[in-house]
Parts: sequence; C-alpha cells; structure tokens
Amino acid sequence: MDVVIARGPDLLFARNLSGGSRLFDQALAQRFNVGPAQAEKLKLKYASLRPGASHATPNHEKASRAIMGAAGQILSLLQSAILFCKSQVKISGLKVDRVMLCGGGAAMDGLPQYLAGGMGVTVELFDAFRMVETGKLDPASAELLEEFKLEAVVALGLATMGSDPEAYSLE
Repeated sequence: MDVVIARGPDLLFARNLSGGSRLFDQALAQRFNVGPAQAEKLKLKYASLRPGASHATPNHEKASRAIMGAAGQILSLLQSAILFCKSQVKISGLKVDRVMLCGGGAAMDGLPQYLAGGMGVTVELFDAFRMVETGKLDPASAELLEEFKLEAVVALGLATMGSDPEAYSLE
C-alpha cells in the first residue's frame, strides 16, 4: 500500500507502507490454517470490516474477526505516515481532509468505512479511470478494466507520464 499526500496539485509526501492488504491474507492464513491463495479466496468470500455487519455464517464471523488486527495495523501505518509527513515537510498544521484508496486491497469489504471511522475523515475508492476515455474498448476489455481498475492505477499513471514529456516526474 502506498501513501501519497498532496495539497492541490502539489505532491507533499509519498511513502510505501509494506504489507498492505497482505496483512489481511496473513491473518486469514493463520486463523484458518491455509496457504496464501486460499486465504485470498476466504478474504473475498467471507471477510468484512463493515461496521455493524451481520455475519451470515460462522465463517463470515471468523474471517471478519481474523482481519481486525490487520485492519488496525493498516490504520496505524496510515496515521504514522501522516505524522511523519507533517514533520518532514514542516507543516505541523497540515490537515488531511480526504483519503483515497487504490490497489487490490482497497476493495476489501468495509475498509473505507473502517478507516473513515478511525481517522475521522472521508475515505473513498480512487477511480483514476473516470477521467479516461474507454468507450473504444471492446466489451471484454472494458469489463476486465472495470474489474481491475483499483489495481491498474499505477499502470495508468506510468502510461500517462510516459506519453507526455512535460509530465510531472520525481528525480
């Protein structure tokens, strides 16, 4: 998972938070005594961080409880990154007013609501493709892009930067 802090068009801070959604998979693998691939399937099928969610089966409850510790770790990592940013850029009054999630783990059921509750700000999924003309894609490609749009954000950014010599770059 990556943290990017911007003020308007200006990049203030960027940092990789190792672990990210793999923390959920690891917690499920340990709780259910399964491998990583099976843990990923359990996460998608059963786990939820949605506040007040009712659990349809014991597996739903077991999986949801198993990921709570990992969710707390992700929240702490995010809060620590914000504090570190404030000290690095020397803007102690920096106020985060919105968090946008991308990457495969962002689709974790209830993650935006969980983080919003812990941070006290709006948390939403980042749809980078809302500004991209995709009308000429064939239906199968459009469907595939829709399915993986949260994971494809970095690829879109790199493609955009590579197509424009005047694009912003880090040195």
